[in-house]
Amino acid sequence: MLCASLALGLLSAATSVSAQSAQPGQPTQQAQPTQQAQPAQQAQPSPQEIQAWLDSHAVEADVSRAQDPEEGLPPLPRRHGVLVESGLGAMGHLGELRHVSPLSPRFLLRAGYELFPWFFLYAEGDVAFSNTSYATHPPPSRGYALYGLGAGLRFTWDFSQSLAGYLQGSTGMSRVDQDVLTTYGYRNADSFNEYFTGILGLQIYLPNPHLRLLIEAGVRNHPQGLKRAASSATPMVWVAEPALAYAF
Repeated sequence: MLCASLALGLLSAATSVSAQSAQPGQPTQQAQPTQQAQPAQQAQPSPQEIQAWLDSHAVEADVSRAQDPEEGLPPLPRRHGVLVESGLGAMGHLGELRHVSPLSPRFLLRAGYELFPWFFLYAEGDVAFSNTSYATHPPPSRGYALYGLGAGLRFTWDFSQSLAGYLQGSTGMSRVDQDVLTTYGYRNADSFNEYFTGILGLQIYLPNPHLRLLIEAGVRNHPQGLKRAASSATPMVWVAEPALAYAF
């Protein structure tokens, strides 16, 4: 009986030790997958990190725009330096010569220097082609050219960034290229005589900063060259033309 009791006690103790040694191994096997998954979760950025990256790039884009506020604006027109103008218009007589010659085409060329945005100093040359078709026949109608060379100055005032007005005056010498008008009493027409011109105009600055469009009209007095003998009428002509200007 004593031996049986000892054997039963040893068997019970062995069974208890075996159960206790098996329990600590279970948590170790369950924790292993968690340790392997932890590095994979740390490799992905958090929502807060993504939002911080987007905010930093948005601020950089705003700063770059603020550094160039005039981006996309058209360039300002050139308002100082060499200026060349060319125009094609018309000339008509206001004195006695209106009964001799009709409306005539007129070609104009100016070149000068714009000392200030409001002041232009220039030299000019122009020629008008006409005839004596309005005169009583005989003699038959004949053609002639009236040309002049001179210098002048212009004062400009701005209405806006793209539109300005101007007033200019010039003086010089002019003559008719042949003695066509001598027959009708204009004895000095084929020799050089002084003239005086006054013009009022508009100046439009085009998108190209070098280009301007001019629209002008005025009068020119030929006190000796187009004066008819034994007549008291003022020998004047009117002129009008559009012109294109180029600023260097």
